[in-house]
Amino acid sequence: MRSKNLSDNGRFLEGSSTPRHNSVSNGHATAPFIYEGEIRSKILRLKYANQRSIARELSHYLVVHIQQRIGTAGMVTWAPTVGSRRRKRGVDQAELLARHVGRELGVPCHELLIRVNTESQTGKSRAERLVHPQFRARALQNTMSVVIIDDVITTGATLRAAALALRQVGVLDVYCVAVAKTRGHRSLKVAQADESEQ
Repeated sequence: MRSKNLSDNGRFLEGSSTPRHNSVSNGHATAPFIYEGEIRSKILRLKYANQRSIARELSHYLVVHIQQRIGTAGMVTWAPTVGSRRRKRGVDQAELLARHVGRELGVPCHELLIRVNTESQTGKSRAERLVHPQFRARALQNTMSVVIIDDVITTGATLRAAALALRQVGVLDVYCVAVAKTRGHRSLKVAQADESEQ
């Protein structure tokens, strides 16, 4: 496996050669990388060229980030992509990453989220992304901490909607983790279940 020090080809957040060690608050989203350079290339190859072997490397970075920023997780899930996209690409990259993460962390990984809005986010404006997508969550017998995995945070709309759905079925601790986030992305705070969407 390639060293985590990716130099100019893929930088950790804030220019660090290793993930930050600050803890992540419940309800916030985080990512170890900026979406550029080598990391961007790897994500695109996983997403559009179905190069599934890349998922293991990217998921390892997620595991390290989770261990350093969150600690432990009761369960791992993912923000599912649109069905038509999955059929076209042959893979849901977020699911693939999440299953690797769960396996490496030694915690269950289950499909907890169902996408209600089937429109793709690709190509939409920031305003349009913030309206969509919407999810509903499967009820859990025991409320626990859940980590939601995704590939890229752009506006944060997908992870915000996914986390809110889990909050609405009683999950108290929800953490959102992606491989990378776009430069200049604003900090994402997930709303409580009883908060109205802005």
